[in-house]
Amino acid sequence: MAGRVQWRVFGVGLLGGLLGWAGAAAAACDVRSSKDPGRATDCPACVCKCETASGAPAGPLATVPAGPGADVQELIESAMRKMNRDDGTGCLSDLDAYDRMVPRRKSSDPQNTLAMTRAQCVMLAGQCEAGKLLLRGAYENTAMAKWGPEQLERSVEQLASMHCRGKMSPRDELLQGMMSLSMGANLKRMSVGECDNAYQQVRRNRDKVQPRDDDDHQVVQARRDLYAIAPGCFGRAGDCVRARKVFNEGFPLDQLKEVKDPKVRADAMTSTFEAMVPKCKR
Repeated sequence: MAGRVQWRVFGVGLLGGLLGWAGAAAAACDVRSSKDPGRATDCPACVCKCETASGAPAGPLATVPAGPGADVQELIESAMRKMNRDDGTGCLSDLDAYDRMVPRRKSSDPQNTLAMTRAQCVMLAGQCEAGKLLLRGAYENTAMAKWGPEQLERSVEQLASMHCRGKMSPRDELLQGMMSLSMGANLKRMSVGECDNAYQQVRRNRDKVQPRDDDDHQVVQARRDLYAIAPGCFGRAGDCVRARKVFNEGFPLDQLKEVKDPKVRADAMTSTFEAMVPKCKR
């Protein structure tokens, strides 16, 4: 009985840890200068084509004009470097300077794929809703528009969960917390404090946020599988005591309602915990 309980629960935890939480990434390109200093004339402006995290083409990045385009190029690359360092304010400063140099193709234009970069920097600068609004418009001008509004919105929320700072809706806070916990459990080692901040984000919002429908898997998982995802973050951070406490707080005891022997029940929970968090195995 204990083994049966162990693998059933572990399967739920593994599914919750792997589906949808850590797969999003910023759509960005490395744009090269089109100016050839060894020639009397400039070559055509280069166009960089990139893909979104899902593999869908994101369309051409901003075309770099000849002549003063080298300065424009530097601004684009600087903005992207700052975005990758979570410096939303600095990124927006560079993009604003770009807009002044290329006023007919501003980074706030959803048809310019620099709008994706700007949207993420707006989020990082503490304007989550404004960033999401711009990102939706940018996605609607790529092949992602063919996926339909529901999938497009999920993609927007995934990037928001990685980039939003400052004031957020309960739903955005919930999704961000789950994204952080999943990344901490599967992709990178976070500090115990970071894991705990993400855990508390989910706990204080999961009862406030209802799934939109049966396909709202991210919210369903946050409400159902927190016990199966959060311990991995704490275990990877090196705090197995906290990992076990978090596991015990959320474990659905009804899964063991048929187990009458307290020792068998305790052994089943321990086996399940250690299967989910191998770093904390005795």
